[in-house]
Amino acid sequence: MITVYKDNKNSDPVVLPIAKWASWQQQGEQAASPDVSFMELSIRRKLGLLTKMCLHVANECAGYDPHLRVVFASRHGDLARTTGMLQEIVAAQPLSPTAFSMAVLNASTGVYSMQAKNIWPSTAISAGEHTFAMGLLEAALQWQSQPEQAVLYLYAEDTPPAFYRTDDAGTFVPHAVGILLSDATPLCKVKLAMQAAATTASPALLPMSLAWVQSMQQQQAAAWQGEGRTWQWEFQHAAH
Repeated sequence: MITVYKDNKNSDPVVLPIAKWASWQQQGEQAASPDVSFMELSIRRKLGLLTKMCLHVANECAGYDPHLRVVFASRHGDLARTTGMLQEIVAAQPLSPTAFSMAVLNASTGVYSMQAKNIWPSTAISAGEHTFAMGLLEAALQWQSQPEQAVLYLYAEDTPPAFYRTDDAGTFVPHAVGILLSDATPLCKVKLAMQAAATTASPALLPMSLAWVQSMQQQQAAAWQGEGRTWQWEFQHAAH
């Protein structure tokens, strides 16, 4: 169940059934890459780490389902590729059409949709520190509007290039999360709440996406805070 609070007032609850979920995270400084061997070699050569992570968790959650609606969220998108193009512009070098097409925020969903031959709508979202939660909320509302059709939520984040690093950049290790919303065979149901947070409270040590993964692995309620909002979630029943 998802319940959103605005100015401490409750909205109507939405049942959020999680049929399947998956995650991938780079460990330490290793150069390991997520498995995307299911993609054609000609396509794999064009993919950056962000898109590979996204496609990996999408395949783990849904395979090549051509009937899904897809919501993708990323705070920074493929910032490494975008930064490279900006540097080429400064150096008066021609831009690669492939690099440009793969740098837009919805590139990952585009590749996935073509591979799955999926013609249903997809949505791409970026919302600062709350990107993971806002993307999840968008996926939940899309599912609520048409519960007979599953919705695949994908979140991916790469470490920003050194040029853009901030004090919290170290928390954004390369990682991705996939969540399939469907009431056909739900593994668990989650109740999520959001409310205004005190400005004096300490910020979260992890991005919400990684806090979510930890709680899913442990099946324990958790909370996350950032930019004036607190998100809390708990399980209605455990996944197996």
